[in-house]
Amino acid sequence: TQSRSSAASDVYKRQIYLRNSVDICNATINLEWNPYDDFNSGLNLSYDVFLSINAGPYSLLGSTTDTTFSYPGIINGFTYDFFVRGIENNGAGPMSSSSNDIQINSVNFLKDPQFNYLYTATVVDSQLITVQFYIDTAADISHYNVTRATSLNGTYEIIDAIPAFPGMNPMITYQDDGVNANTTNYFYKAETINSCGDLKFTSNLGRPILLRVESDGVGAKNTLTITKYDDWLGREDVYEIYRAIGGVWGTSPIATILPFTDSTLYFDHIMDITEGNGEFCYKVIAKENNVIHVGGLSPASTTSNESCVMHTPLLYVPNAFIPLSPSNYEFKPVLTFSDPAGYLLQIYNRWGQLIFETKDFNEGWNGATNNSGAINQTDSYVYLIKFSSADGEGYSKRGVVSLLH
Repeated sequence: TQSRSSAASDVYKRQIYLRNSVDICNATINLEWNPYDDFNSGLNLSYDVFLSINAGPYSLLGSTTDTTFSYPGIINGFTYDFFVRGIENNGAGPMSSSSNDIQINSVNFLKDPQFNYLYTATVVDSQLITVQFYIDTAADISHYNVTRATSLNGTYEIIDAIPAFPGMNPMITYQDDGVNANTTNYFYKAETINSCGDLKFTSNLGRPILLRVESDGVGAKNTLTITKYDDWLGREDVYEIYRAIGGVWGTSPIATILPFTDSTLYFDHIMDITEGNGEFCYKVIAKENNVIHVGGLSPASTTSNESCVMHTPLLYVPNAFIPLSPSNYEFKPVLTFSDPAGYLLQIYNRWGQLIFETKDFNEGWNGATNNSGAINQTDSYVYLIKFSSADGEGYSKRGVVSLLH
């Protein structure tokens, strides 16, 4: 026999027998050998482990005083050659002995995933959130766990398992129904599980935008509280705010805001809005910055839940008017956010006689009886206004208006 070392002090005795076992689940080769006991130093040895990959030169992997050694990170299709050299006096030498050589072809190892990217999590409606994640279909995976928590550092629970199969689409779309997207923050992650049942890759975080709206009727504004989207690779570029009045959505955003930390407020002043039934609804669309994604994915976008508020009717009544004048020539209350079908305006003189009535909130009183003929005399007249909100609640207001000449 011959020594693997050209050093004259090396004495090669094939009394170290090297064996191996393979852990296909963890892509690891486990080496084991018997202790060598033919040196004057007895069992006081250090063992050097050598490796050649694909018939290349041998290199030292490491040294140990044990008789076992593990080598992880095996790549499918590569060939690995190992041998062990025992050196007396705990590695000080001068004598050494080398084991047999073993060769392993790694065609049967499980291939680990190289990526698992949660692309977006978006609200479809108050009870449905769509989660999309992009997976490495070349990996040896049994299934994918969709996990969810209700706080950033909370416990992630498995809400579903999606089986892996040959030829599957790398973009997995999962529908999480039964949620309460109007009130609860949800956090999602996707896990890749191999055929050994081992967790191999956990995706980035996906947190949909949570939107809450509060109305301020006195201040004629709506306050929006917006939580940020987490956790795109390219981070957020902008947040676009959309509004619906009386159920009709605008085609363009009412505002575009820059990224923020955790949450932000936006104030929508509505004092100039008189149309509609008093219902204001909002949604927010976040857009990702342009960034290079795995698989050539385009920048993502996500939509928040829709949040609505209802404003009660607002009524403004002038206290005087001057018929036949260039301006302020009729008595016409201004009413917003009401049901036109429930409107009634009546005018009475000081003797309690009804002199004008209309159910058309666009029609005012010009000062004449039934809006025809001569203008009534300068005096104070009693008005009665009845109206209903969009949801059917009735209101009435009685007061006095002065007719001036």
